[in-house]
Amino acid sequence: MTANSLLGEAQGDIGRAGDVGFGLWAWLKEKVDPVQYRPEAAPGVVARQLAGREGQYYILKNPDTKTYYRLSERDHFLWQLMDGTQTVKDLVVAYFLQYGSFAFARIATLVEGLKANLFLKERPVYVYQQVRGQLQRRKPAYRLAQIQQLFVEK
Repeated sequence: MTANSLLGEAQGDIGRAGDVGFGLWAWLKEKVDPVQYRPEAAPGVVARQLAGREGQYYILKNPDTKTYYRLSERDHFLWQLMDGTQTVKDLVVAYFLQYGSFAFARIATLVEGLKANLFLKERPVYVYQQVRGQLQRRKPAYRLAQIQQLFVEK
């Protein structure tokens, strides 16, 4: 039996297992697919409408994290729909129905900006930073620094 046939057999088994009800691939696709993400506003975020030289705009304030975020009127329309029940795909459709424009890139950028600035309930995960930290902890110099810190604190 060759490696290719083994791989094909394993993929077939995994596909059949997913069909039976394990749903690993469906779950993974939902978690990775940005279209299936359901943005939900963080609790306590306040939105205020303001007027400037460019016209009306909105400022979001998150009192817990002490952060602010500026939204256009169109972005505020989307913000009001971010209640955790609507997917990004639903937001794209709602935006199209409201403004007659297909704006997936705009909505994806808005969602990522809101998440990065802590305006969404789900917090961003910094994978590379976590991996870098784990790798640093494996180095002997890090362990020696930890031991030294114990003696300095005592």
